[in-house]
Formats: sequence, structure tokens, C-alpha cells
Amino acid sequence: MNMTYSNMHMIIDIKRIKYVERSWNLLVENNGVLQHVSQENNENENKEKYRKNQGSSLRKGIFRHIIILFDMSSSMKERDLKPDRINVALECVEVIRFIKIKRNNK
Repeated sequence: MNMTYSNMHMIIDIKRIKYVERSWNLLVENNGVLQHVSQENNENENKEKYRKNQGSSLRKGIFRHIIILFDMSSSMKERDLKPDRINVALECVEVIRFIKIKRNNK
């Protein structure tokens, strides 16, 4: 395969790439003393912190906003559910609203 010099300098041999461990990023100050933390411990702590923060923000987002869409076509007037589909849907929304208010007041 013929390559010009301009194309050759863009080729990177993946096997030759080595990742340098930056040990200075793993220093933690504990009671005024710098201590070296292993990479695995540091990654595990970061993952745990992320999970805790992610879970709390998800809980807040889930219970703050509820979007309810109604099908207002003529099929909602069918009487396969008593009294009709529209009233059953409204009753379900009232139950969801009651449960949401009850849970958020705790």
C-alpha cells in the first residue's frame, strides 16, 4: 500500500501506546499527612460517590414532575370500562396524585 509521508505520521501503533500511572493524582491528605491511595480504592470510592449522588438526584427528579397525557379521541367514550374510559383515566390520575402527595409529605 502506497502512503505519502503526510498519511504516515497519522498512523498510531496501538500496541506501542503505554499508559503512564500518574501517582501524584493518588495522593490524599489525611490529618495533614499526604498518603498514597491505590488506584483500585480510588476508583471504587469515586464509583460509590457517583452512585449515591446519582440516586438522590434521580429520586428528586422522579417525584417532582409527572406528565400525564390523555387520549381524547372518540374511542375514550366507549363503555367497555364503567362508566367510560375518560372517567376511569381521571380516577387513576386522582389515585396517583394522592399517593404522590402522601409520599412527599413524609
